[in-house]
Amino acid sequence: MLEFMNLSEILKFSRIYQLFQKAVGGNNFRKVLADEYIRPHSRMRILDIGCGTAEILDFMPEVDYYGFDLSEDYIAFARKYYGNRGHFEIAKVSEQTLEELGTFDLILAIGVLHHLDDKEASQLFKLAKSGMKPGASLITIDGCKVPGQSMIAAKIMSFDRGGYIRNEDSYRRLASQSFAQVECVLRDDILIIPYNHMIMRCSNN
Repeated sequence: MLEFMNLSEILKFSRIYQLFQKAVGGNNFRKVLADEYIRPHSRMRILDIGCGTAEILDFMPEVDYYGFDLSEDYIAFARKYYGNRGHFEIAKVSEQTLEELGTFDLILAIGVLHHLDDKEASQLFKLAKSGMKPGASLITIDGCKVPGQSMIAAKIMSFDRGGYIRNEDSYRRLASQSFAQVECVLRDDILIIPYNHMIMRCSNN
């Protein structure tokens, strides 16, 4: 049996990451996110920061999708299976990136914030804000510490590859530094394992 302490290294491989995601309910995770929060429509212009293997595209219509990730293996997978559905880059999204690509109807940061310290998270929010069209939103989803959290959920979170899993107030505080409106939703029913997620929709509408 694989030890949890080795999980972070093992999940760097796209095939294993994909199998792990399916085992814990990743398809339902993406379907819920797309159907209930992203609500994509044709020709929507989407920037996905930390897109991973880009399997969220399985639950979207034809959109103008740009996925960025630092993992060569993840991006290679995305290009192989979704190369006709989007544009994929092994890179960190920067101000220069947005100057070249322009603005977007929606920006995603799925499972990204809990990998960033407060300074890095604040920079992401500022960057996302600068790349949004009028009326656009940033959607984030991350593990979240909650009062009365089950021991199992807390234990699973302790093995997460991200070192900055926060509580609701901390996520909201960081987002509110850049956005006038921050809607937060706590979910514990997206995966088949006990896990608490914080979903945020950030905008200046």
